[in-house]
Amino acid sequence: RPRLFDFGGQKHGSRACSSMPIHRCGGAPPRRAAVASLWASLWFWAAVAAEPNACRPPYESKNDALDMARWRVETSHNVSHARAKRAFGKYLFSVSDGAERFRLPFSMTEGYPWPQPVDPRRYGALHAKARFRATDVAVTSYPKTGTTWVEQVVLLLLHGSKIAPELDPASRNTYNPRKKNVGCVWLEPMVAGARGGRFTLEQFGAMEGPRVLKSHAPFDTFLGTRTDYIESGGLAALRESGLKVIYVSRNPKDAAVSLYFQRAPLPGRRGRRGAVQRGGG
Repeated sequence: RPRLFDFGGQKHGSRACSSMPIHRCGGAPPRRAAVASLWASLWFWAAVAAEPNACRPPYESKNDALDMARWRVETSHNVSHARAKRAFGKYLFSVSDGAERFRLPFSMTEGYPWPQPVDPRRYGALHAKARFRATDVAVTSYPKTGTTWVEQVVLLLLHGSKIAPELDPASRNTYNPRKKNVGCVWLEPMVAGARGGRFTLEQFGAMEGPRVLKSHAPFDTFLGTRTDYIESGGLAALRESGLKVIYVSRNPKDAAVSLYFQRAPLPGRRGRRGAVQRGGG
């Protein structure tokens, strides 16, 4: 009996197509298709052997001359000391490739660099009062690792393709309490933002499920895990809440490149407000 074959995107076999010859299920007979596939493979590898650089990306030649030893990263605060003190404030990172120096400001939340600044008082209240449901899903990640992409996948899986017109990756699919659209909630900056919370825990509690949350917090600062803010906190309490957590990771080199293109000034803006300084390695 013939095995299952995939011709034209459909799977066919002796049971599924018992009333017709197998070559009519998708076009070419399996033997002819196998021979054609073999010839295509031989042609491809012969072409690669004849021209080994044909498949190299055009930018790879530039990387051959890139000296990563010239890169330096400096910061206005000692990161290890700030983490030990769980400090709040601001970081100013200085990144240099030996020819240019980029200044990258970040907020500091419990010693960690964060994209969005928070108010310590509101931040503590958020940790003490936030409660999760068994239907909640949290997408947690380091910045620039594919957070918005995974959020969009989760929202579509939970609510179906009918919500696709409502999603807006350009705004990071952020939930708007006035529109009550389908979206993600990033509680730390939305509730505990340094410029004033634009979202309340009461509004969070009134959201219909399933709710999708976003967080860039490391595990030891994740909501619900801190026993110094709430006695019933900790990993066991987080498990009892039923919260589902999806952790997104990415090759650190790719994340660094993504952050560079997000934060580094565009060529037309370089030199303004001291964003880029020439020289200095």
